[in-house]
Amino acid sequence: MDSLNNSVKSFKTLRVVKSFFYLIIILFLTNYIINHYIIWYVSYQWLSAISIVLFLVIYALLKKILQFGKIYHISFISLMLFILIIKTFIFDIKKISGISMKPSLKDGQWVLIDKLHYGINIPYFLFPFGTIGYKKICLKEICYLQKLKRFDIVIFDFPDPVIKERIWIKRIIGLENEEYEFKDNALYINRKKLDFYSHIDFLTEYHSTPIFILPEELKIYPSIYQFFFLNGTGEKGIIPDGSYLLIGDNTKFSRDSRIYGFIPKDRIIGKVIYAF
Repeated sequence: MDSLNNSVKSFKTLRVVKSFFYLIIILFLTNYIINHYIIWYVSYQWLSAISIVLFLVIYALLKKILQFGKIYHISFISLMLFILIIKTFIFDIKKISGISMKPSLKDGQWVLIDKLHYGINIPYFLFPFGTIGYKKICLKEICYLQKLKRFDIVIFDFPDPVIKERIWIKRIIGLENEEYEFKDNALYINRKKLDFYSHIDFLTEYHSTPIFILPEELKIYPSIYQFFFLNGTGEKGIIPDGSYLLIGDNTKFSRDSRIYGFIPKDRIIGKVIYAF
């Protein structure tokens, strides 16, 4: 009898664990779709309602697919969750789209990204349970965020409602509190010409007026940051505390800090460590 009771308890425990893992996966998929594909097209007030519908649709579809393939059991759900954790918090592989990083990285090339050492990014939105503030958790013992150097290639999150993209890959060119100036088709850092670029423009044509309305998630930053997000870096100045000047290698075809302003450290997702 005790053996039977223990078996029943174990079965119930497995069901609870499976349901929990399954819920986490559905939440991830819901938030990913909301943040990358839906947020651009609806008002902020509608997102919670839409996310509830999306959550239920993903729940039903995913369950049907897993049951149809006869893989709806805890080992497979656990594997899915494990892969999701690796991809979200430790390492990721991304395909380069566009020519903004030529010749260093070509369109269609793949890169391996180290996320573990650059902080855990808590989601901007946790739908359908409402919204939460953006937060980066960076464990002091393993966090390399303070050790990023000039010319490191990083990926960062910056929502651009104009072209409806948010994940970018650029190179760190200026560090916090450094003086910069775009002059004579060159970039000067601390009044020294940076020889990395043979030709670079400030792209003044983008800055007669702000190119987009500031997304809600960026309004948590101080007003000085918000100004730069809307108006770009300006032709010269000082890079604010806790931020970087990020520019693409192919400067004529790159949307970067010249347009978006200085990128705060907490929006850095990871560093490119290998290209293939």
